Amino acid sequence: MVKNNLSATLEIREKWGSTDLTLEGSHYFHDLEKLRPRLSGSINLRLFGSLSLDFRGSITMIRDDLSLPKGSDVDVADVLADVDPCEGNDEDENDPQCGA
Repeated sequence: MVKNNLSATLEIREKWGSTDLTLEGSHYFHDLEKLRPRLSGSINLRLFGSLSLDFRGSITMIRDDLSLPKGSDVDVADVLADVDPCEGNDEDENDPQCGA
């Protein structure tokens, strides 16, 4: 699958410190609705001497996850918590997904 990426960054450096803002985005060509925009930024304030204060943040909207098969019974909470859904569950003993 072919994926396209685009990034734009604004950096400002002054006597008081520096700041930057970055907007990134990507999508797959086979399905333009599979996209991932991201906005990130930082501020570095010089307080005095070599002491500075940093603030960083970012936000991402993930809509391009192709790693889970369609129709799978995988719970999103398990994926986010990186939990094995077959571990400790006797009901899934014969489930092919659990390696039986």
